[in-house]
Amino acid sequence: MKKIIVPITAMLFLVGVLGSVALVSGNANLTHAQESLEENLLIAAQNTGQTEDAAQIEDELVLDFKEQREDLAQEVQSLNEQWAAANAKPGWIHIVSQWQEDYDEIGVLPDGKVMEKEYIMDEWYLLNEHRQIIEGVFIRRDLNGLTTQVSVLRDNAWYNLTYNDVIPVPEDALPLDFVWDFGFLGEVTRLVDSLEKGETTWDGQPVILYTITERFASPINFSEYNEAVTAIKTRAYYEPESGKLLFSEQLMIMSGGEERTRTSVRLVSWDAEEQPLDEVLDFLEATYKDTFHNPAETTNSVEQEVMP
Repeated sequence: MKKIIVPITAMLFLVGVLGSVALVSGNANLTHAQESLEENLLIAAQNTGQTEDAAQIEDELVLDFKEQREDLAQEVQSLNEQWAAANAKPGWIHIVSQWQEDYDEIGVLPDGKVMEKEYIMDEWYLLNEHRQIIEGVFIRRDLNGLTTQVSVLRDNAWYNLTYNDVIPVPEDALPLDFVWDFGFLGEVTRLVDSLEKGETTWDGQPVILYTITERFASPINFSEYNEAVTAIKTRAYYEPESGKLLFSEQLMIMSGGEERTRTSVRLVSWDAEEQPLDEVLDFLEATYKDTFHNPAETTNSVEQEVMP
């Protein structure tokens, strides 16, 4: 059975650690890159008087286009691997990132507090020699340092200490490989024909900017927004020398033309630690409470009760 590599950030969204509604991926329509390709093919066909020549030119352009995009995708993967090889060593890794979100939906925590849209993620990973995750603790804090949500990965299960949920990790996703790139490489693989590369500056330093765009055949309604979405654009800013992913942002293109930054993530720090803080160890031990429940089982139970 083929192993599924699940980006750790994507798993956090699945269990509600970040309290966000996961984006539903629709079928992509034509990207800008694809549109540009079609224009080139049309011009090539018009400039030749023979159908066979036009067909050959079209095949060559298509092949060249795909090779260029695949080469760019390989660049992204190489940068991720370069950083991970130098910094994702066996033992504990402590990563701090700052998140900012923009959406219309109002999220409420179990204690009744409104979920903040700007916050800090304090993440702890225990890795083995194969760069696989043994345990993990993920703490969401507000900008004043107050803990608002906690999730723990232990014994092949996700425990959300805030919502008191436990969700087993699917067997085909085990072992969990350590992938810390905000899920960008997975989206590059899915939308490789739209991948573009550029050079710019971020926070005063030169960076490589990779962009992917998913365009929908017709506007899609997301629960997070009052207006339909026509496209999703994702950008990743890499440090060229080290391969470090410094910043990532996801833009929602609304039906009215407005661009809204659904999520932006900035890497604050990345450190190897001999031992986690006592707070982190306490969260790990808290997974042995008997009060955790599986939301899927609860839903099924309710459905069975109301069925005739």
